Amino acid sequence: MDGLKSAGISFFKKRFHMKRTIFMLVSMLIVAQSPSLPWLLDRGLEESLGEMKLLFRNRELFRLYTEYADIQLRMRIGKSIDRMREDRANAREISKRLGFKRYRDFLRSDHDEVVKKFFTLMIDPPKKKGRAIKNAEYLRLALLLSLMFAHFDRGMEMIDRHISGNVAKITYSGNGFNMVAYYLFRNNRWYISDRELIK
Repeated sequence: MDGLKSAGISFFKKRFHMKRTIFMLVSMLIVAQSPSLPWLLDRGLEESLGEMKLLFRNRELFRLYTEYADIQLRMRIGKSIDRMREDRANAREISKRLGFKRYRDFLRSDHDEVVKKFFTLMIDPPKKKGRAIKNAEYLRLALLLSLMFAHFDRGMEMIDRHISGNVAKITYSGNGFNMVAYYLFRNNRWYISDRELIK
């Protein structure tokens, strides 16, 4: 009776080990052959970063902004634009600096049009330097928009990546400084976000 019991236990152990071996082999086969596995692990983050970097390298900054800046970040930028336009003392100079033909066009334009003018100014700055614009929102927007995609610049390399839930925190290093970029997974895709907007 004890012999039968021992034989039975041995049989089940062998079956268990065999199943575990088969499972491991199948898992290794999936890892080796499935091109979609990396996408499943980071939900397409690596692929999205590649698309963002390509747009940046092609100097399509406005398209990069409209397609990959998170809606909350764009709303915050929009509010900053509204405050900037309220400064009647400097609004006309800001309008000229951004390249609006008429002052009223600047006042009536939507937020995306103003952002587009900022990016155009970054890509093709004026040959003559104008007078300093003493408007905090203008300076804040210029800095924010110029740094938003700076981690995609040549010489910047990813040195650390952490994904937690719907948030990815990536550290880049190069060109003499480090940068931390935040991405938010929303509606099945990754968007550029900001630390203050991540909750």
